[in-house]
Amino acid sequence: MGESTLASEGCRVIRVTINDDFTSASRLQKALDGITGPQDGVWMSAPCVGGCAYNEQNWLIGEKTCEKIWQHWIIYIAIKRNMYILFQHCHKVGAMIFNEWPKSCDYWNDPDIQWFMQLFNLKFTEFHGCQFGLTAINPVFYGMLINKPWFGACNDEQICHGMQRICKGNHKHAPCATVDTRRTECYTRELVAHFHMLFAKRVQGLLQPTSRRSHCAIACCAPCTMSAYKGTPAKGASSAKATGSYGPPRQRSPGPGYPDLVTSASSSTSSNPPKSKAGGSF
Repeated sequence: MGESTLASEGCRVIRVTINDDFTSASRLQKALDGITGPQDGVWMSAPCVGGCAYNEQNWLIGEKTCEKIWQHWIIYIAIKRNMYILFQHCHKVGAMIFNEWPKSCDYWNDPDIQWFMQLFNLKFTEFHGCQFGLTAINPVFYGMLINKPWFGACNDEQICHGMQRICKGNHKHAPCATVDTRRTECYTRELVAHFHMLFAKRVQGLLQPTSRRSHCAIACCAPCTMSAYKGTPAKGASSAKATGSYGPPRQRSPGPGYPDLVTSASSSTSSNPPKSKAGGSF
């Protein structure tokens, strides 16, 4: 999303990528420093491996696989803390928020994320890869469109409406598998240009004609890897207390919760988080 397009001319882009560590205070501050007002925005696309739809099956493979899934969730929880801080800052200054994960990602079912949706007034939008020129390189299906369904949650209704592009089923699709799986973690240039155009329209509507201030977009993509992540849970994920928090398959309760974030959040807002399925506050 940080790639330059015609619509992004004059837009300062601050990228927090896989080479950075969004769980660290310095990288969070890097993002916060770029968000000063409504003319700014955040596109958040955190790693989604822990929320993969196949993890329910993978959990049964064995202990080593379960440990890998746990590690992805530990990263996700650390990222989620800073997501809250970043989104809260955006909400305060009126900046755009856009959070993207695949439609099937289990993180969308996390009560914390559902609370974020309510707290920051985020609305769903759905857009499919085949509508933005996503094609296969697998020799068997080379050149065929791939119908990868992405979900976005955004606080700008016009951008939500503009991003909504759902396949009508009037063409064949290649499977999103094998060599094409990792490729689809990236966006097509057509999709990037389309979002930049929508964001530019938002900024043009906000700024006065005489203003010389440039707008700013932040692309947060794959902001952490396990090798980069330095944090560890206080008592280890396996010994986390039952707080009603969300977690990996077969471990929904107890799960690796973070009640300290919710405590600090509830003290600064009148919005109360919903109860989790386990019955406790997350």
